[in-house]
Amino acid sequence: MMLMRMSFLLLAAVESKDILCPGGGGCCGGAEDYLMCPSGYAVTEYCGSGQSNDCCEDFMASPATCTVVTKPGRGSCKTYIKCSNISASAGAANMDGSSQTPEASTNLLPDIQWQCGNVGQELKCPEGAMAGVCGGGKDAACNDPSKGSTGYHCLGCAIFGGHIQEADNDWVGSYYNMASCPSGTVACGECASGKDANCYGFFARMRCCNVGKTVTPSHRRGYWKYVTDGIVVPGETKTLSFTVNTQYSSGATTQKSWGQTLAETFSYSFEADCEFCKEKESFSVTNSVSRAIAHTYSSTLQNGTTYTESETYYGNSTGCKLWQWVFEAQWPGGVGSPPAGISTTFTSDKFCTRDFAGSVPCCFPQECNMGDNCQTCSDWGYGGHNLCQKPDLLLV
Repeated sequence: MMLMRMSFLLLAAVESKDILCPGGGGCCGGAEDYLMCPSGYAVTEYCGSGQSNDCCEDFMASPATCTVVTKPGRGSCKTYIKCSNISASAGAANMDGSSQTPEASTNLLPDIQWQCGNVGQELKCPEGAMAGVCGGGKDAACNDPSKGSTGYHCLGCAIFGGHIQEADNDWVGSYYNMASCPSGTVACGECASGKDANCYGFFARMRCCNVGKTVTPSHRRGYWKYVTDGIVVPGETKTLSFTVNTQYSSGATTQKSWGQTLAETFSYSFEADCEFCKEKESFSVTNSVSRAIAHTYSSTLQNGTTYTESETYYGNSTGCKLWQWVFEAQWPGGVGSPPAGISTTFTSDKFCTRDFAGSVPCCFPQECNMGDNCQTCSDWGYGGHNLCQKPDLLLV
C-alpha cells in the first residue's frame, strides 16, 4: 500500500497542469506547468530557470512582482510570465492591463497553438504573439500530449483579432532575473534551458515584436496582363506556362495574414481597368460586384504557395496572344503588412486573343465572349461591363 501511494505521488509530481494567469498580473509555475494568458493578453515579461528554481526570489501576482534571485535555487518559481493587454491602440506603450479592449477577458483562454523544443532551441510564433509557455528545466517535463507536442520547453502562440505581428526587434535574456520586452512590444518567441544556461549564456530568452492594428493596401486594381513569351504565331503549336501566386516587389516571403487582408479589402472595392489599351479606362468596382469577385478569387488571394500551369495552344491562321488576369495592390508598410511596395496576384484565369492586332481582353474573365476575342461582354453576375470603353456609371 505504501509503495502504491509513493508511486502515485511520483506520477503526480511530473503531471503537467494548466495555469490560467491573471490579466495584467504575474504568474508563477513549476517545471511541468503550462502558464497561459487570458484572451486578449500576451506575455511581456518572462523568466526561466536552469536546474533549480531560479526565478523570483520574491513573487507577487498583483501587482506583478518578480525580484532577482540572489542565490541558485532560492527562487519561488521555475517559470514566470506577466500577461499584458494587447491594446486597441497600435501606439500604446507596453500595453498594460489598464487599457482594456472588447476582446480582452480575464477568464477566457485564447486559441493557443503550441510548439515545443529541445534544450536551448529558439521557438518563434509564425503569427500573433506569445500567450503561453512551459519551461521544463533539466528534464523534458512539458509532456502534455493534448498540446500536440512535448519537449523541454513549449511556446504557446495566439492570434488576436486585428492585431498582427510586424517584426521582431530583439531578444532579451533572463538569468536569475526576468526579461522584459521594450515598451510598445510583446513577446513572440522564447528559448529555455536544461540544467545549464543554454540560451546564449541565459537560462531563458524572449523575442519581442511590434504588434498592432493591421494596415490595408490601397490602389487596388484588377486587369489583364500579357504572359511573358505568350505569343503563338500562325501555324505554330506551342506549350505556354504561367505562374499562379502572389508576388511582392519587396521580395518578402508571403504570410498567410497578408493574403487574408488582400481578400478582405478587395471585397470592399477596387479599380478594374484596361492596362494595355490605347486609351486607359477604369471602373470603380464596389458593393455587391466587388464582393462577388473577391469571393470568386478568395482562395487565390489567400494562397501562399506558388504553382505553374501549362497548356498547349495552336496558332491556326491568326496566331494567339495569351493574357492572364491579375490583381495588384499598393502596400504602405507597417504592422501586419509586407514591406512597402506592390503585390501582384497572378490568377489561373487566362484568355488567348486571336487576331493579328493582338487585342487586349475587355471583360472580367467569366464574362468574355469567345467569338470576338473578349471584345464584348456578357453579364454573368458582374454587370457585363466593357473595360476597354469609357464607363457610363460605376459598378455597384
